[in-house]
Amino acid sequence: ASALQWKDVDRKTGMIHIRRTITRVGANEFATGTPKTKTSLRDIPLTKDIESILAMQKEQMIALYGNDIIQIGARIFQDRNGGFVKPQGMQHVIKNILECVKKETGTAIEYFSLHALRATFATRAIESGMNPQTLKTILGHSSFALTMDLYSHVLPNTKTEEMNRLKAII
Repeated sequence: ASALQWKDVDRKTGMIHIRRTITRVGANEFATGTPKTKTSLRDIPLTKDIESILAMQKEQMIALYGNDIIQIGARIFQDRNGGFVKPQGMQHVIKNILECVKKETGTAIEYFSLHALRATFATRAIESGMNPQTLKTILGHSSFALTMDLYSHVLPNTKTEEMNRLKAII
């Protein structure tokens, strides 16, 4: 998401074009580059929820920096200096949110990495019935096996549900 620019959002076709990535090039240095593989270059459908998130982000950026910040080549998600949103910064945000949740509700949520959000998306997509080949394409994986090995964590009740579906066929 750190590499996304407003020009990557194509409302006419209803797609977000993934064309670049952020890569670590030093201890605390990052650069924009092309994704690792050809399959990493991909188009992701622009849903109503994603459109809403982008609209909120644009409003927030305008409130913070004024209309000048919203240029076609500007990053959608950027730090206060217009730079990349760095992974360690996002990890800090996650940690703070978890601390606030614990403070406000008394419920402690185990710390998780930023990448866990991708894994959760993929797992929930599979559980909701998304075609695994479609998921592979959205995630930008080069092989179907990689997608299924990484993200098809089967919950105990999912196995039971699948067996019951099979029973209905037999």
